[in-house]
Amino acid sequence: MVFKIGRNENNNYVIDDPTVSNFHAQIEIDEQGIWTIQDMDSANGITVNDTEIVSKKINLSDKILLGKFLIDTNELNQKIKEFKRNNQLDFTQEFNVIKEYYDEFNAKSSKLKNTYKLKPILIRAGITLGMIAVIFFLPDGIIDGTLRSTLMVVTGILGGILATFTTNDTKLKNQLEILHAQYSKIILCPKCEHELINKSWGFWKERGGCPKCNCSWNK
Repeated sequence: MVFKIGRNENNNYVIDDPTVSNFHAQIEIDEQGIWTIQDMDSANGITVNDTEIVSKKINLSDKILLGKFLIDTNELNQKIKEFKRNNQLDFTQEFNVIKEYYDEFNAKSSKLKNTYKLKPILIRAGITLGMIAVIFFLPDGIIDGTLRSTLMVVTGILGGILATFTTNDTKLKNQLEILHAQYSKIILCPKCEHELINKSWGFWKERGGCPKCNCSWNK
């Protein structure tokens, strides 16, 4: 990809500065994402880290001047990202990264659900065992064997009822909604940032593209 910089409005990055030529420079972006800036026969040249250059590999830590205009490399990075999104056709590599976020989201969702399922079981077990222990150790003179057995059965039922009352479905729902909101910000179409979280990674992989911007990724 070739990203053009200059004063003319037809450039990808337009700079309104008298020391910048109409078509001052271009940045070539290779498949590995490496940037190489080239001077396009500008009147005032390009300086990278205080050295005048014709062509040079650059990164965000470099000090880059077109004429006397100092490039904001963070702004340049954002413009190049936007340029790549608008001109890129195949987003397979970017889409595959999303699977990691799906895996994280599903793992955390399962952990939350299992935690809230396990809690009432533990409460029931604790209450039931505690009450059974009390009944079991009561002296025979206070309680006979038949009544002891009946009380143990009733204790098991009571433990289940208490566990049901202690299950907080609302809290679980709130926790899941918070998790969903967090991951909905990063599980996005790599081009237009359309939200993808409401369908599985497998669904989108099989579909092969975004329904909003029609960008594609290989199946």
